[in-house]
Amino acid sequence: MSYRVMQKFWLDLDKPQEEEINQMIDQFKRKREFSRIIRDGIRLIGSLGQGNLAVLLALFPWVEEAFYERFTERQNTLNSSLQQQLERLERLLIEQGNTPVASVLQSVNTSSGGIKKLDVPPVAPPVFDDDDDDITLVVRKAKDDGSSARNFLDSVFALQRSVSP
Repeated sequence: MSYRVMQKFWLDLDKPQEEEINQMIDQFKRKREFSRIIRDGIRLIGSLGQGNLAVLLALFPWVEEAFYERFTERQNTLNSSLQQQLERLERLLIEQGNTPVASVLQSVNTSSGGIKKLDVPPVAPPVFDDDDDDITLVVRKAKDDGSSARNFLDSVFALQRSVSP
């Protein structure tokens, strides 16, 4: 079972905007589009009010492309403006005596490639202390008591005794 309702509203024809709306309504009624346009308009305003563009893009698919084109134009304008500002900054820095970036890059690129020797003093090789020749580690066969931990500890203590002065 469906229910139908009618909504009414007033227009003040003394106001130019509302007179224009009234003329549009008359045209829509002659084309039998008035009810659909009212429903779509209310859906559109409601969704836009909630920050949702889905109804706008469903009713007017060309809007998305228009937004994209305008966004691209604006980005290009901003990029152009940014490039001009960078060029002004570079000129200002050059006027203050700084080296231009292009000449620094050119000097790096024109130099011969390959490994270059650094201008640093030579480093002496490490000196090994060979005084530890008198330390001997005695290796004995493990006792057959099955205690590998005890054998390890005995070896460590023996090593410690031989190192101590």
